[in-house]
Amino acid sequence: MTTTLDQVVTAFQHWRTTRLKRGPIPKELIAQTIGLSTRYSKSEITGRLGINHSMLNRWMEKQSEDNTFITLPIANIEPTKLTTSNSLEISIRFTHGAQLTLTGMESKAASFISELQQRGAL
Repeated sequence: MTTTLDQVVTAFQHWRTTRLKRGPIPKELIAQTIGLSTRYSKSEITGRLGINHSMLNRWMEKQSEDNTFITLPIANIEPTKLTTSNSLEISIRFTHGAQLTLTGMESKAASFISELQQRGAL
């Protein structure tokens, strides 16, 4: 599922109304905003999100310099054993509505889940 500009606008509005004090914009919102840059113009993004162009440019430059792992809030993980021998499907639903489905060998699932735990994603 691709995150739309409307979804990111809603996420920014929610963050702005629920934050307790002024502080940095959460990394998840920054990552979602950068992801929009392939489908929307910078002017449309900055105008709808209420951020300035230089902020968006800094985020995009930083991302190209630093590909760090960003933890996204996970709402639900559903491992499902497939009918094919030794196959497993894992669906991860994020709190912002996106879903990631991974299909592969059951023997690889444990190491994948372990890696997510080590990175603080679970």
